[in-house]
Amino acid sequence: MRLYNRFGAMVFETTDLSKGWNGRYKTIDCDIGTYFYLLEFTCPFQKEKLY
Repeated sequence: MRLYNRFGAMVFETTDLSKGWNGRYKTIDCDIGTYFYLLEFTCPFQKEKLY
């Protein structure tokens, strides 16, 4: 999963399903606003998915 701010800068990335975003970029709290996410995963017996 990758999380981007409205300007297209990536603010969070993980491949660990148990890890979530804490609302910070490095050590600074992110502003309230619009964020976009990209999910990339593979399901059993299916092709890779991208949302």
